[in-house]
Amino acid sequence: MPQVTRLRVAAAAIAAGALTLGTLVTATAAQAANPRRAIADSHPSWAVAAKRLSSKAVTSGSVNARVYLAPNHQAELASDVAAVSSPGSSGYRHFWTTAAVRKEFAPTAAEVASVKSWLTSAGLSVTKTDARSPAGAYVGVRGSVAAASKAFGVTFGSYRGPGGQTARAPQQAASAPSSIASSVLAVSGLDTA
Repeated sequence: MPQVTRLRVAAAAIAAGALTLGTLVTATAAQAANPRRAIADSHPSWAVAAKRLSSKAVTSGSVNARVYLAPNHQAELASDVAAVSSPGSSGYRHFWTTAAVRKEFAPTAAEVASVKSWLTSAGLSVTKTDARSPAGAYVGVRGSVAAASKAFGVTFGSYRGPGGQTARAPQQAASAPSSIASSVLAVSGLDTA
């Protein structure tokens, strides 16, 4: 009898391993087919299940959003900012010119074009682009809730907003395709609060 039990345990372990491997292969294939990365802080903290007003997704309306572009060489930029403002640092109070900051850290034309292409391919219209400065560079877009859902990989819901008003917000964090995600710093305007 102990031999039969060991065989059953071994068979169960092999079956579980095969099931796990199959799940991993399926998940990896799905991730490879549509790899996306979450955009930090893109889901409002007040948009929680307890404040959800309806189980139905919001599918109508329009969205006016800004996609903020990440500066180039972020680690170097952070280091330089720390140095220029740290007494005792060799870079203390040695400020960069605006032109030098733009040249070194502003998003490239190719990065801006890639972000715009992603947004317009989802059905959003670009309303403004300001990529001259690494601090606050953005692409403004407008479009339907459906187009914003497609672009940012979200479903919108109706919530009781922070001021008690009814507000639309993404039910999860917005995301961007992995191919351009490093160019995206943040997004604003997806919620109506």
